[in-house]
Amino acid sequence: MRREVLEIIEREKEKYKTIDMHDEKVYDCGFITVDEAEYDLNNGETISRQIIKKQGKDGSGTIIFPITKEGNVVIIVEPRVAVKGGVSVEVPAGLVEEGEDAEEVAKRELVEETGYIGEKFTKLVDYYPDEASSKSINYIYLAEGCEKKSEQDLDDDEYISTLEITIEEFAELIRLGYIRGGISITAYLAVKEYLNNNETIN
Repeated sequence: MRREVLEIIEREKEKYKTIDMHDEKVYDCGFITVDEAEYDLNNGETISRQIIKKQGKDGSGTIIFPITKEGNVVIIVEPRVAVKGGVSVEVPAGLVEEGEDAEEVAKRELVEETGYIGEKFTKLVDYYPDEASSKSINYIYLAEGCEKKSEQDLDDDEYISTLEITIEEFAELIRLGYIRGGISITAYLAVKEYLNNNETIN
């Protein structure tokens, strides 16, 4: 990376960073809340923005890409009322509560949603899924050596089916439009890069 590029980025970040927040309003919609406020920037300007929260928290989550001892990927199918068709094909994921360790959440959610346990968890990347309106951070973990060890432990209103497929089939499901969620596609790309840089997977 060229030094001058980093210097320009740092200069622009300093110009636009938030130095104060005021006139905050909170709109409570149950599971989702929206915080609206005025933000003063370091360049002397003021902007009005809204922040989305889940259950009053930032909504950070873990995304798990589970690979079995045989090299298959564990995917899930579950209701998602916000998407076209009302159903989503994706990888397991779960919310990180305040004070929780993201890797421990990844291990817990994998067992609860699928009944699988992984031998090794590797954090691949973390990212903001929607920096325009959320403070949430998603943590992507590769779970290797997964085995089915128990039944699912789902909430009363949670309905999830599991399926083992090959990594090649996962890519094909993306191309065919069955897997369309950003968390699953981002996880796949991160795992693909990881596998390209590592000859074997444990």
